[in-house]
Amino acid sequence: MPSQATPRQEASRKPQRPKANPRIPKTLPLLLPEQRPEFSNRGRTVRVLTSFARFFAGFLLEELVWRIPLVAWLRGGRSRRRNPERLRELLEELGGAFIKFGQLFSMRSDILPPVYCAELGNLFDNAPPFPSEEARAIIERELKRPIREIFVHFDDEPIGAASFGQVHLATILDGHEERQVAVKVCRPGSEQTIEIDGRLLLLLGLIVDSLGLLGRIKLYPVFKDFVRWTRREINYLQEGKNADRLHELTHWNPRQRIPYIYWDKTTTRVLTMEFLDGIPISEIIRRHEAGDPTLDEELAAFCCDRVTIARNVWQTFLLQAFVGQVFHGDPHPGNLIVLPENVIGFIDFGLQGRLNEESRREQGIMLDAVSKENIEKLFMATLDVLDAPRGLLVTDTYDEFCESADAWLDACDNPGAPMSEKTLNRLVASSMQIARQVGLVLAPHTMLFYKGLLTIDSVVLRVNPEFDYKKETRRALRLIRMRELDKLYAPGSVLDTALLTQLLLTHLPDFAASRIQDFEQGQRLIYRKLNLVPVVVSGLLRVGGWSSTALGLALIAHQFHRLEFLWKLPDTEIFRRIFDHLQPYTLLFFLLAIALSWSATFFKNRSFVKVQREE
Repeated sequence: MPSQATPRQEASRKPQRPKANPRIPKTLPLLLPEQRPEFSNRGRTVRVLTSFARFFAGFLLEELVWRIPLVAWLRGGRSRRRNPERLRELLEELGGAFIKFGQLFSMRSDILPPVYCAELGNLFDNAPPFPSEEARAIIERELKRPIREIFVHFDDEPIGAASFGQVHLATILDGHEERQVAVKVCRPGSEQTIEIDGRLLLLLGLIVDSLGLLGRIKLYPVFKDFVRWTRREINYLQEGKNADRLHELTHWNPRQRIPYIYWDKTTTRVLTMEFLDGIPISEIIRRHEAGDPTLDEELAAFCCDRVTIARNVWQTFLLQAFVGQVFHGDPHPGNLIVLPENVIGFIDFGLQGRLNEESRREQGIMLDAVSKENIEKLFMATLDVLDAPRGLLVTDTYDEFCESADAWLDACDNPGAPMSEKTLNRLVASSMQIARQVGLVLAPHTMLFYKGLLTIDSVVLRVNPEFDYKKETRRALRLIRMRELDKLYAPGSVLDTALLTQLLLTHLPDFAASRIQDFEQGQRLIYRKLNLVPVVVSGLLRVGGWSSTALGLALIAHQFHRLEFLWKLPDTEIFRRIFDHLQPYTLLFFLLAIALSWSATFFKNRSFVKVQREE
């Protein structure tokens, strides 16, 4: 551990945090000139809806064309499609919350095919910094003091910038000692951008769900969780509380460091925290991949080495999730700082995940199966994590999963295997394939855990390409179980168990008498009975909706002379005349498709009826 004393160790009394979060203002008077026209409510709405309408039209047209056997034959089997690339370009063009949305969905392989996830993984948040004068004005307005009274020194040049904020270095006077701090300032207009883009995303989710474009998978709940997370991410009071909570629940871990939050200099739009003076892991990865021969020597002078750094990153994340039950939700290389003696510092706590008891148990079984190379146990644990229904026919899926898992375990045993074969993403992708095949969507907390896990996976393999997952997972599981035993047999835990047992024994007679009375009187049971008529009607309506959509797209293609190759075929003149006659009614076919899809959803929701029975 570093010898330097931390502010937590020196402070006799921690500043009291606010009891309630102030409401985030709906609008801000301070906006960049170039942001005012772009993020106005009406203009932003029209632009986003128009852009996505063009994308969906092109998406459906490309998918429809590629399903024609003649087209695939003419292309000679080359089926490179531009839809994934067009989606990435669309999100980059829209900017704002859509960049965050694309980065999150790059991990949602339970919803999107792998080719889309890979393309969205190339999204970068390259927002330019806003002027330091505006940052100073925000700080003074939020803290209600001149900046010279708050900081001994404030660096106008930001050390980092993103879509919703940027970070400046500053110096404060802590008692009689000067300390360097990092000051995070919210970008002007961020709250307005989140509100507008959030409403648009929810609207797009409703449209996609109503049209049934993803089958049984529903996007609206996923978008709703994303908007909620993003709103919390730009509330810096919440970010400070996340950091304090993570420190409180994992302070016993000597492998990590959580910066101290200066609450008297923190508001919803300004966050002041201890500056961790170390080496960013992103810098270590960049120099290692560039073949820098001096990297290992510099790390050794820092009392660090790449093997231990990768091990501590992996163990720290698992200890956070399984022992502390909270974990850093975005541990990418830029948010991890290497401190002396291989200690890992975390920054940027806007996104924090939690695992409940059931999720911890299921994920623990998966890790145990990986450490023991038990593929059958790993598959069953995967079904439990996905909350797959009992009796699900998974014979073909089981064979594919076992083949993929076995290849991944073999690659882990081979020190010379390429990173693409050792990455944990191969194992998670097999699990997500099961989810897509049966129409299951992971719970938000589980998906956030996988997002963090895959991010950590990329970090450890790029820092140490010879990282042994099975060996390091066994070590992490031992640490987790030792910590659980310490918690279980601590004096406070034993006392709580004794008091709970006494309480249960006291109320046991009343509980038994109540159950006996219920048994004697009988209970009215409510169960659900399947009604097949709405199911059949819903299926027919959905087929009609898809047919109407396909016909509308074909009419658009005919209007732009994209079907000329079909009309050149013999006996197609009558179809050409029909298309010419129907062309003025193209919009009606899309409206009819929406109406039929809504009707199909209406009837499907009524396929079960409640029935009461007297026992």
